[in-house]
Amino acid sequence: MSLLDELHPAAFKGASFFIVTANKTAGRKIVIYDYPGKDITNSQDLGKLPASFTLNGTVTGTTQLDYFTAKKRLETALESPGAGLLLHPFYGPINCVALPYTVVDDTGTLNEAQYTLPFRKVGKEIFPTSTSTDTSEIIALNDEIVDNVYSDLSEKYAVNSPLNRQDGGLKLNNLTNTIRNILISLQLSTENKEIINRSLSDIDENAFIISSNSLQMADTITTLMQQLANLTDNSILSYDINSSLFGFGNDDTKINPSTTDLQERATNREIINNAVNILALSNMYMAASSIDYDNDEQIDAKIIELKNNYNFIINDNILSNNTLDIFYNLNASTRLLLENIEVNISKVILIFVKTTDLATLVYNYYGSLDRYDEILELNDNLVDPMIISGNIKILTN
Repeated sequence: MSLLDELHPAAFKGASFFIVTANKTAGRKIVIYDYPGKDITNSQDLGKLPASFTLNGTVTGTTQLDYFTAKKRLETALESPGAGLLLHPFYGPINCVALPYTVVDDTGTLNEAQYTLPFRKVGKEIFPTSTSTDTSEIIALNDEIVDNVYSDLSEKYAVNSPLNRQDGGLKLNNLTNTIRNILISLQLSTENKEIINRSLSDIDENAFIISSNSLQMADTITTLMQQLANLTDNSILSYDINSSLFGFGNDDTKINPSTTDLQERATNREIINNAVNILALSNMYMAASSIDYDNDEQIDAKIIELKNNYNFIINDNILSNNTLDIFYNLNASTRLLLENIEVNISKVILIFVKTTDLATLVYNYYGSLDRYDEILELNDNLVDPMIISGNIKILTN
């Protein structure tokens, strides 16, 4: 049995490591009062002490490149601002801040470093912030993502055979057809549809020329995804378009990389898929930050979807560490903005009512019928709003 088989996996802000030992400190915040010349001691209980954790862990890699990549990712997560999710092997997911850490590089052990990692459990980072400022930061980070994806594509996409050029062209055709199918059911203006359809047709006509050159491939994909981001002023519609596109390539036929040619083909597909998915999710962050939310349930739904998509990206990605670092900041900035909005927005609560009608219930709670349609939409499972009973959702003011 290897050493790794005996260790427990953990992660902080998506950066993985292995735990050798784990300590937890918790209890009560107690202030002790001592008095000069007296044999008595008093105490004051200031409440529950937030738990702190000290993890003695290790980072390793089968190759030197794997080792340095894993080490850089962990240290970037530990040194990045703000709280993040600690995946503890014994206590599960915990929102924590990372305190100053210690790393020991043992020259006698190949591709392995030992870490002492202290964390402190914290609540949500909710502060009164300017939404416009946060939105500007998200837009700026999105621009950085586009630039980095362009660089990743132009550097890593490579074609050295006619069959792989053909496969790249077919991959572009697959992308344009996927986008067409998404847009067919959406209520876009005629002008916007014409603009995007012209772009999709141009790509189809030149797909096999584009696929032969990494710079053209990078320019085509990043330009197309920026067009999707700006396709409509409706933030909800923009979010839905990119949400539908996210997961592109999941249905690709698996390639057995038994030859250099097949390995190149498999890598190119993965590079294209990751680029499209990263840019789609980046567009979703921008749209989510601009939506006018009605209640906390709507925000929570976006937070959960964005979190799941972010985990998908960082767990299955071959793009550069620099791109992933910027992506982490984009994810954190959007999450903080949404949590700030959630503080002041109406909350959905359940109440139990005896048999009545919805209009009477709304009037009794709000003093008018102004929110009738909103409450009716919130309870979309009602058979007849004239006769309601049991658990009903309403909104706090």
